[in-house]
Amino acid sequence: MAQGLAELKSNNFNTWLLKTFTHTKESQCRACTVLPVISHGDTMAQKRRKPNKDCVSKSLERLKTTGFCREVMQPLIVSTPGSDSPDLKDCGVHEVRVAVRDHVASSIKTVEFKKQWSRMLTEDLRQQVQVFLKSHPHEETAPRLFHRSMQAHLATY
Repeated sequence: MAQGLAELKSNNFNTWLLKTFTHTKESQCRACTVLPVISHGDTMAQKRRKPNKDCVSKSLERLKTTGFCREVMQPLIVSTPGSDSPDLKDCGVHEVRVAVRDHVASSIKTVEFKKQWSRMLTEDLRQQVQVFLKSHPHEETAPRLFHRSMQAHLATY
């Protein structure tokens, strides 16, 4: 575990991490949030947990300065099911679920999310209307489809 965390401090790792996440995120929104999860918590000495969390947090905070993500949440530790760690109830999985659920619940209430959702629906609607018009050229006229699309789009606001 120490070797793996030590690698988080290397420039090579940080360059790889940024390159990998940037590549996977190219088509995604800019409102990315990272929830780091440290596994094998049951093999980690209690006194090493906070320093390990701090190491992960510090390394991932660099992602915010690059504009890659908006937020890096506090790392959570999970363990192997059935471990004897009293502070890792439910293997830490419950805490991960709660963190994800709470973050999603708060995110969907934001104006930014609603705009993003509306944009995605609009793009999908545009594509579907074009496919429909090609497949069924005599069912609807282009102006009528445009009006229906506008009604659907405005309904998202």
